[in-house]
Amino acid sequence: MIKSIVFPSLKNALITLLFVGILFFNSVNSAWAKRPPEIRNQQDLNLEPDMHGQDLSGNEYVKFDLNGFNFSESNLEGAVFNNSKLQNSKFTGANLRDALAYATDFTDADLSDVNFTNALLMESNFEGAKIDGADFTDAVLSRTQQKQLCAIANGTKVIVPPHPLIKHWLSILREKNTPNILYSTGYEQLGKWLTYEALRNWLPYKKEIVNTDNGDADGFFINNDYPIKVLAMLPEGLSLWFGSKEVIPNSTLSLGELPKTIKSNEGVIFYSEQITTKSATLETLIKLKELGVESNRILLITAICSNKGLNEIAKLLPNQVIYTSCIDEEDEKTQLLVPGIGNPLSRLSTIFQDKN
Repeated sequence: MIKSIVFPSLKNALITLLFVGILFFNSVNSAWAKRPPEIRNQQDLNLEPDMHGQDLSGNEYVKFDLNGFNFSESNLEGAVFNNSKLQNSKFTGANLRDALAYATDFTDADLSDVNFTNALLMESNFEGAKIDGADFTDAVLSRTQQKQLCAIANGTKVIVPPHPLIKHWLSILREKNTPNILYSTGYEQLGKWLTYEALRNWLPYKKEIVNTDNGDADGFFINNDYPIKVLAMLPEGLSLWFGSKEVIPNSTLSLGELPKTIKSNEGVIFYSEQITTKSATLETLIKLKELGVESNRILLITAICSNKGLNEIAKLLPNQVIYTSCIDEEDEKTQLLVPGIGNPLSRLSTIFQDKN
């Protein structure tokens, strides 16, 4: 009788122990699986600022801050950089074939001679990056990214600010049923917000002490020792300038034509028509250079442009900085932008007509 009682109890205890063990290991595995991959990788990878020439194929760097890291000549085939920060990093000659870099920040990174074949690069930012010799064969890129990279590769620094108001007003201009008065407002608003973005790192300023109610404090003022000349081409440039007036400091305006002389310390903001292969923008820039104004003194602002038009500028003026809302395709036969913003000459409320 005693044995018949003890045996089932021992059996039940073993079964219970086995069941608890299964639950324990499952919970451990579940907890490990739920840990973010960036934390797991951070523990596994021995990361140092200099990762030059290493075999890092297949490694995951998800949501990592790798600002300034050196990955030059490294094998990063199949590596994952999703949502990572790679500003000012160096990838010269690295192999990123089949890499995943979704929403990755490559701002000012050196990507010279990088192999991006078959890499997924959607939503990644390449502003200011060096891509000389980089191979993007079959890389997955959005249309906007492709245009941005083409512009960078050709030398011209084309900046499309990601400001939501710029996108909003561009959409207003694209809509063919937009009333002309609202179309004009859209042009002016693009001028305002593109100028706001362009002046961020261009305007010289000086530091002075200001007297507050609670003592002295550092103050910063626009340096008027460097005057600004505004060139507005008619009619599109004029509409852009109308919107930008409230964000531009004191300046002098040349409307529809170039001044005879421009001072050596004078910066130039050039409001251009749409940039295409048939626009007069390049001709104007060449004339400015003949007046002694180099590209580093000029901010070129245009509502929209084509990649072909940008290429023409890049061939002669590779250092020109251009701010625009979008880069569209240019139809070879009509030389019109696709999808474009319609014909501003017939839709802007301020139109100047030549008199015979």
